Parts: sequence; C-alpha cells; structure tokens
Amino acid sequence: MLPKSILNIIIVVLSCTALSLSAVAQQEAPIKPTYNGWSSHNLKGAVKEMTSTSYAIDPRTGKINLKHEEGLTQRFVFDSSGTELKYELYNQQHRLEVVSEPQYAQGKIVSTTTQVFYPAAYTEHWIVKEHALDFYPAVAEYYEDNTLKKKVVNTLDAQGHLTHMQLFNTEGKLVFEKTVDYDQQGNMTKTREQLQFPGTTETTMEITYQYLKSDAQGNWTERLDNTNGRKTITKREIVYYQ
Repeated sequence: MLPKSILNIIIVVLSCTALSLSAVAQQEAPIKPTYNGWSSHNLKGAVKEMTSTSYAIDPRTGKINLKHEEGLTQRFVFDSSGTELKYELYNQQHRLEVVSEPQYAQGKIVSTTTQVFYPAAYTEHWIVKEHALDFYPAVAEYYEDNTLKKKVVNTLDAQGHLTHMQLFNTEGKLVFEKTVDYDQQGNMTKTREQLQFPGTTETTMEITYQYLKSDAQGNWTERLDNTNGRKTITKREIVYYQ
C-alpha cells in the first residue's frame, strides 16, 4: 500500500486534473449560460485569485488550529474576464508541488499542461478529444511517444456541474473515479473518490461539506469538511480586481 502522504498527493493531483480538464461549473444555471473560470468555481464578482487551505480542528476545544495545516493548499489565478490562467498546489511546507495551465482556442478548453514536482518531477500535456456544453472537456487524453497513457472521461449535468469523472490507465483500466453532488446554490455537498492502482488496495474517500461563512460578494470563505468521519476547516481567501 502507498504511504499516506504520497497517496494524498496522488488523490489531490487526480482531483486537480478533474478541475483543470473539466473546469467544474458550479453556478446557478442562467437561461444563456456563459462558462469561464469564475463560473467553474461558482465565484461571484471579478475574482483575481482564490486560495484555499484546510486546518485541523483541536479535539479538546473544537476550535481551528491555524498552526496545523491539513492536506494541501490550492491557488487559482484568473484574468479580468474570468478565464482561468493557472492552478497551483502547495504542500504543508508551502513548497510548490503542482502547476496546471489550461490552453484555449475559439472559446473552448483544448488542452492542459500539468507539471508535477513531487514525489517525482514530470510533465503531462492533456489533449481534449470531445467537449461538453461546447466548452468543457468531456474526454481528454495524455500520450507519451504516441502511446495513450491516460484517459479522462467527464460527465456534466445541464447546469454544467461535473457529476462524474473517470480516469483510465494505458491498459484501459479504471484507476480513479469521482462523483460530486451539489446544493441549489451550486456548491458541492458531497464528493466520493475511489483510487485503485495495480498492486494496491482500493482507497475510498467520502467528503461532505458544510458552508459556514461568506464574504460580501456571496462567495464562501469558510467550510467544514468531513472526510470519512474526520473533520477539518477549509478557509478560502479571495482577491478581487478593483
């Protein structure tokens, strides 16, 4: 079985692949929806940057321990029109672990380049083969030396919400699967992730979300996460264009 620290990074990298390749839309559905990075993350207002970090809850006091970060810090960068430019992932020592940058053409996501720096350095360039809602990747593939290594298949609902994501390896076997539920405001309420690599035991994570605080724009800034019974607090810092 893989060490827990490496396993957590693998799961987050796979989840960020889902974010980068499907740019998960979490907005209330207007009559004529416009899809971009802001709508993908259910953001209101002209957001420039969004950073989220999870913290442990002290079991004795029930309060947040801001000195004890849990998991990894995620940072998203957008241009002034809402296009997502970059996704970054940092470890608990604030070291950059992953950078992912989507590429666009004719108003669609056409590819994504992901650089991973830990536990081993490598780069993946994903090519979108099929689109959903004329914007999001429904099918994306990663090749090495003209050989298919990985394939992602995304399912989205009519509002543009990612509801199901599957990752297949070079042999066509399912190695990662994620399902997502949402509330009426377009915020995630539950995710379920299953990881199964050859030679390892299956790992399942079920996470439920409860939103505690929001800013003046209506974007959530504090959330209670329950992962397989273990609770943490996720704080989100949002910087707006002036």
